[in-house]
Amino acid sequence: MKILIATDVFPPRCGGAGWSTYYLARALRGSTQMQGAWGEMILETVLQSSGLRKDEQYRTHAPHQADNGAHLQTDVEVMLPQGDSIVIDSKVSLLDYIDFVNAADDESRQSAQRKLVASMFRHIEILSSKEYHRNADSGFDFVLMFIPIEGAFAAAVSAEPKLLQDALSKQVCLTTPSTLMSTLRAVSNVWQIERRQRNAEEIADRAGQLYDKVVLFLESMEQIDKALTGARRAYDTAHARLTTGSGNVVRQIQMLHQLGAKVKKPLASEWQTGAESAEEPPDEEARLLFQSAPASLTGGT
Repeated sequence: MKILIATDVFPPRCGGAGWSTYYLARALRGSTQMQGAWGEMILETVLQSSGLRKDEQYRTHAPHQADNGAHLQTDVEVMLPQGDSIVIDSKVSLLDYIDFVNAADDESRQSAQRKLVASMFRHIEILSSKEYHRNADSGFDFVLMFIPIEGAFAAAVSAEPKLLQDALSKQVCLTTPSTLMSTLRAVSNVWQIERRQRNAEEIADRAGQLYDKVVLFLESMEQIDKALTGARRAYDTAHARLTTGSGNVVRQIQMLHQLGAKVKKPLASEWQTGAESAEEPPDEEARLLFQSAPASLTGGT
């Protein structure tokens, strides 16, 4: 199967399915920078599809400074729990792959394939020399080199089986959209496990706090119970002093009322029944004498 956009002299009919693809290929052919931006766009798409959250679980174009003072900028850094990260850099060998796919004969195809392999070796050398993983303080001793075209990777490896091993020896791990997706999904699962563990720790912490609060509340309830018991005991003592014994206060005021003292409100029945006295009720003569007393002594006005 050939990529027609690389060989057609005239663009497809305006509005046709191949119209935008045709001009995209022409633009990518004419600009190395645009090819790089296209590769980063594919990488961003894979990251978004993996379930990772931008600026929280991965970040793009993070600036760093090398030991020699040079300013470096990583394409992507995938964050891991505990503050570690994996550096990913996108490298595109689009033109060599297009030439490989559109080759008219075997000789041209093999020549384009060798150029494709050579291009990838150059990318590996450049990426290895920048030591992104070390300058980004990554705990991993390698950087992931993202190849956005699965077919280009397969063509290069089939022509040079040692490509993967050579890259690893230079602390570069080659990856494509499919293999990178597997790695990113694994990282996403690690974040989910971390989140569950963090939630479990928070639940345990809140449970401990709730337990401590309940213990303090129960201690307060015990104090209230003791205070109420003491108050009841004090009340019973005061009640007894008013209502029991010879000549108790309640009995005295009852006798005054029986003698004719003018009152505005009668004594509550529970106090009357609770009053105890060995004294006899006043006789009629005493009652009449009390009534004849001055009003200021009997409560009158």
